[in-house]
Amino acid sequence: MQVLGHLPQKWADVCAGVDSATFAWSQDGSKARNGWVDLQEAGRLLTSWGEGTWRVLSEDVLEMNFAAVRHVCAVCEGGFVVEERHSLRTGRSLARSAKPRGWIAAGESRGESRGEARKRPREEKEPFSQRDLQLEAFLSG
Repeated sequence: MQVLGHLPQKWADVCAGVDSATFAWSQDGSKARNGWVDLQEAGRLLTSWGEGTWRVLSEDVLEMNFAAVRHVCAVCEGGFVVEERHSLRTGRSLARSAKPRGWIAAGESRGESRGEARKRPREEKEPFSQRDLQLEAFLSG
């Protein structure tokens, strides 16, 4: 995985253990997964909320920018914790009582991002017809 060479050593160690740079994401810091972030080469970030960017701030800290929010993420055992959140438009702090967290997503299916879903061709379906309606469904209730 070439992205490992661009990460600080502590982040690379977390990712190298499972050969993945995809992290499950929890908005409230619990293990209930709300989405995912995937660190790509050249500072590119894929997320379940669309594309973004990432950059190194220090040995322990990455900045992840996506969904109009700047996330300052500190590495911890098995993942990271979001220490700060700021609006990319206004710079205003978006502090929460619970800090979002990420944990390395070894072997988990990340799903697709909103951008990937938009790019996927829609399935061709037959047009709807009123003949498809069944009166029994309305009368049996």
